[in-house]
Amino acid sequence: MNPFLTIGYLVLLYGWPIYLPVLVLVAGSLLGAVIVAIVGAVRSGLRGPEPAEEDVDVAEFFDGQPR
Repeated sequence: MNPFLTIGYLVLLYGWPIYLPVLVLVAGSLLGAVIVAIVGAVRSGLRGPEPAEEDVDVAEFFDGQPR
């Protein structure tokens, strides 16, 4: 019998208490990131475009400032 297959079988058979929490943590993090991305996209789409501010003339702004 191939020792690599035997070791792989034993790790899969008896290693699930280690893999299961890691899988839950990784899958939960990925699911949370997807949910946050979807909610952010929906909120930005429903809010509409932000109103454009008037352009400020930089020279005019600094003319009134004391030196």
